[in-house]
Amino acid sequence: MIACTNSFRNINGILVTRNLLITVHADFKPTCSSKTCFYGISYGSGSSNGHVATEKLTIMNGFGTFVKYPYIFGCGTNNSADIDGVTGLMGLARTPSSFISQTSQKYFSYCYPSSYGSTGYITFGKSDDDIKNKFVKFTPITTSPKQSLFYDIMVTGMTIAGKKLPVASSEYTKSESITDSGTTFTALPPSLYVALRSAFRKQMSKYKMIKPVSDELDTCYDFRSYDKVVIPKISFFFKGGVELELDVKGIMVVYKKDLSQVCLAFQTADADDPTFILGNSQLRGKEVHHDIVGQRVGFGPGGCS
Repeated sequence: MIACTNSFRNINGILVTRNLLITVHADFKPTCSSKTCFYGISYGSGSSNGHVATEKLTIMNGFGTFVKYPYIFGCGTNNSADIDGVTGLMGLARTPSSFISQTSQKYFSYCYPSSYGSTGYITFGKSDDDIKNKFVKFTPITTSPKQSLFYDIMVTGMTIAGKKLPVASSEYTKSESITDSGTTFTALPPSLYVALRSAFRKQMSKYKMIKPVSDELDTCYDFRSYDKVVIPKISFFFKGGVELELDVKGIMVVYKKDLSQVCLAFQTADADDPTFILGNSQLRGKEVHHDIVGQRVGFGPGGCS
């Protein structure tokens, strides 16, 4: 689903869009009255409501012109993500109404900037740079008899300060693991979150800890009196030996510019649905590649840091 006012640009024959909150979510199901249809959908970090509309979508690039009619989209009238210049939402899941499905995309990638002063991007199609990029490492999308609407991946481990979390390897495979660009902070199953939080607090024991800023973020610090702060490195590991080392801004989130409130940027997943959700904060400064035909997701150093 995308809102009504988005614009697209073509760069080197590849479709690129900016100023969008990109999100993987479940399919929105409209309800209709007379000739008007409405939708309502919740996703990882917000919701959207509005009218269902159709339009002729035309995409022109160096390879020709792509036309899709009718192209179904949502004209959002109440979007909880209408902040910081966001003009709309773009569905990237494998649901029938997503941009990916409606335009039969086979490959796309995106990069969230590590700082708010930088510019990120999303690219549809595989460029020559993508083909030659040896720094992007791929992990397979997990398959099942009933295809998931999301991009399921297999997490095999986590480290902090170079040491493995003290949990059994089976803890990583007990629940589903997905990438979701629409979830802000990575959600970990309770057992993994407790282990990470404990190890992180131990590594950060010399810094002043403060009360939580929210129910979700419960490990926060006041760094104002320190000339230097050392944040322990955190890495995820995926099937195929793929390592994703997080940017420091993907480990901690600054709530106040004077550094009086800086928190561990992870949250615990719902105990009733303990899905491991790799969120967008942990992907800042990284390129994330989705090879739909090849059934794989790749991570690499981004050009938007």
